[in-house]
Amino acid sequence: PDQHGFDVLAAIRREPEGRDMKVVVLSNLSEDRDKERAKQLGVLQYLVKANNSLPEIVEAVRAVLKTA
Repeated sequence: PDQHGFDVLAAIRREPEGRDMKVVVLSNLSEDRDKERAKQLGVLQYLVKANNSLPEIVEAVRAVLKTA
């Protein structure tokens, strides 16, 4: 609660071991600016909780994990 998720991700991306980490975001934020910020931070999938069922979320995570 003390930090926004995007701030945490930016800090992770600054670390050598975090630069190539695969990231999927599951959020309640649905505005284009939020999706764009995630894209700038290298997020592979941005899912809005209200717009995705559990099976859709699982499939999105599996798809990201399959990428090498």
